Amino acid sequence: MRNLRFILACAAVMLLAVSFPVSMLYLGTRPAAGAASYDVTYVPVAARSTGSKIETVPENSVPEQPAQADASDAELGPEPRTDVLFAGNSLAVGLKSADGGRHDFICRTGISLPTLTGMVDGVSGHELSVIVMGSNEMGLWQESEFKSSYLALCEKLGGECLCLSVPPVCEDKSRYGERVNNKNAALYSSWIEDTCAGHDNMSYLDCSPFFGDSLDPALTGDGLHLNAAGYAAWLEWICGTANIA
Repeated sequence: MRNLRFILACAAVMLLAVSFPVSMLYLGTRPAAGAASYDVTYVPVAARSTGSKIETVPENSVPEQPAQADASDAELGPEPRTDVLFAGNSLAVGLKSADGGRHDFICRTGISLPTLTGMVDGVSGHELSVIVMGSNEMGLWQESEFKSSYLALCEKLGGECLCLSVPPVCEDKSRYGERVNNKNAALYSSWIEDTCAGHDNMSYLDCSPFFGDSLDPALTGDGLHLNAAGYAAWLEWICGTANIA
């Protein structure tokens, strides 16, 4: 009788083990019915459910990083321009002395707009022409005459024209200059800017960020023209601003 009871007890235990839900062995938090399943991480091996398949991920695995962009793929700016002509008055002559032969120059001391226009025959067609004019015309030319002569020069040069503002003079020279003074320098610069407006091949470069409102005495000897250090610094500023090599 005792053996029979023992056999029945064993049978009951075996029946209970077979019918016990496997899901009851899971000790983690189960999602609610109908909710999405969650990844479950074990140590030292991680297991995550992907439908009916279990994938194992080795411990200390490093997630794949997105590929880094190659520096060579970075967009580069435009190449500095090398086919450049400087055309102008005695200030252009000073720039030429600081240029070291890198660019072409058509310039002469005391030159006027019509004379300069006549000098560009056979040398036009540069990618960029930098025009340094206006100082000799200050106080002598009327607005309409100045604008039409300036435009004629740019049309003769062809290509793109970068038109520089008229540089200021030293404060002492401006104070006593009836014709050559900073008021006229600003006025004639505004006429140059007006002339550039509406012409796709003409652009105006205001040089006041370099000079300020008046010429620094340390950059000049006579209050109007620059010294060697002044021309070198001005040329570097022009080339840097206009992307000229």
